[in-house]
Order: sequence, then structure tokens, then C-alpha cells
Amino acid sequence: VFYRRFEGGVENDDARSLDRLIDDLVATGSVDPSRIHVVGWSNGAFFGQEYALFRKRSPTPGGHRIASVVAFDGADPFASPTAASTGCALLDLPQVPLPVFLVHRACSTVACDAAQWSQLGLDPGYDVGTWRTRLENEIGATVQELIVRSNGSAGPCQQLCTMTQALIQHVRWPDGI
Repeated sequence: VFYRRFEGGVENDDARSLDRLIDDLVATGSVDPSRIHVVGWSNGAFFGQEYALFRKRSPTPGGHRIASVVAFDGADPFASPTAASTGCALLDLPQVPLPVFLVHRACSTVACDAAQWSQLGLDPGYDVGTWRTRLENEIGATVQELIVRSNGSAGPCQQLCTMTQALIQHVRWPDGI
């Protein structure tokens, strides 16, 4: 996630691999190049959003762009990894009208709002509410959001959330959604 150069010599091995996979699949004719969507869960959601935002702005080596991204329990991939490493935040955010669907738990290690983030003592960037605001206001993305409660229903953030509950919910797929 922290190798963020996607133009020119791409430093991120995962991004280079995904670039090649997309370009190879489109070349087979089995993938519509106007309908390439990225989905990620947890760290895959952080990376998937970062990749999709950059690949909406700047195409893969084969000339393909991402159409949208769905992130399950992931938030701001451009924040510093820890409060002590503030120099790692990406300040020059990509400006793109990417459709983003944020799906996350009402209680998780990726907090649904700033209050839950503070309550759990999470690292920077692990607050979906703040990330949504950045996506809409600083990046220009179109965002939809779904918060999933522990029983699988949609609902608001869980106000009383312990780290044990957050860890359990983060690794459970929301069946029925």
C-alpha cells in the first residue's frame, strides 16, 4: 500500500501484477475493458481503493482503466501507517470521479466513524467516515456506503464496540448481504 507510484516505473509489485493480469485478460477478449471493477477485503480493500483511484486516472501499461471499486472493511490507503510516521501520508491525492462502494461492519478494526476509531485506539486511516469525506470532497469520488451489523442487517455504527468484538467482526463475511 505504501509504494504509491503508479505512473512511469511502478514500484508496487502488487500493482504491476494486477496491471499485467488486467491487460492479459482484456487481450483474450473475455473481459470488457469498460467494465473492469476491483473488489478487496481488509488490506485488500485498502490496496484495491488505492489501485482503482490511480488506475482511473492513469491507465495500465496496456491502456486500461478501472471502472469502480468495492471495499469491504477498508478505509484510507493514503494515511500514514502509524501516528508516529506522519511523513508517509500521501498529500497529492488523485483527483478522479471513481464510483466507490464502501461496505463495512458496524463494529470492526476498521472503524465506521471517528468516535469508534478513537474508542478503539486505531492507527491513522482506519476510520471509514473520515475516509468517505476525503473521497467525496478531496478526490471527487462518488461514494455509496453500507454498514453491516453483527446479525447481518444494515444499520448505524455500533456505539459500544470492544476490540474483541471488532476483531471478530472484521474477519467474518456478512452472510446474507
